[in-house]
Amino acid sequence: MRIERDAGDIFGNLQDSVKDIFDDLSDGLGSVFECIGATFQANKDFDMMLWAAYVMLIAPVLSFLMNGVMNQKQKTNDTDKKGAGSIGFAGIISIISGSIYLAFYYKAKNCSIGSFGKCFEYDLLKWHVGLSMFLLVIGALIAVMLTLAVLGQVCCGDEKLTSICVFIFLMIQMAFTFAPAIVSVSAGWKYTFGKCAP
Repeated sequence: MRIERDAGDIFGNLQDSVKDIFDDLSDGLGSVFECIGATFQANKDFDMMLWAAYVMLIAPVLSFLMNGVMNQKQKTNDTDKKGAGSIGFAGIISIISGSIYLAFYYKAKNCSIGSFGKCFEYDLLKWHVGLSMFLLVIGALIAVMLTLAVLGQVCCGDEKLTSICVFIFLMIQMAFTFAPAIVSVSAGWKYTFGKCAP
């Protein structure tokens, strides 16, 4: 009787430990398979981030060139119009972030299979996503500032309808300006800071 009970306890403990091992293994494999599935999705995500990086790189440069052309055509001595050709802090960060992602993408794409571990640098991808998050913070601060300015203008100003129309136009422009950063953060988060990060 005692032998049967001891054998039952041993078998029960063995069964529980095997079950725990399989549960741990399946949890680990579940996250591994999820990240493997994410690597199949990574090609689409990285291509989408490539287009966002090109926009982040080219849009501020085009803005600078267009402002320069318009400044050259105006050619007045009015000091109020001298600063129209600047890119701005967000534009410089956008250019840096886009350049970093292009360096990451083409370095990884042109790698041979034997040296892929040396070429696929996650640090560049992390810098790109981090700078894109910084751009989103700048965009959120600008949106808050514009919202407070329009509230002040609507409450205390004379031209309420004009203020609201300018506010709507500026918010649409900001959405287009910061859309590449939103794409980069949303597509690259799980590969840099999420569960699939190395």
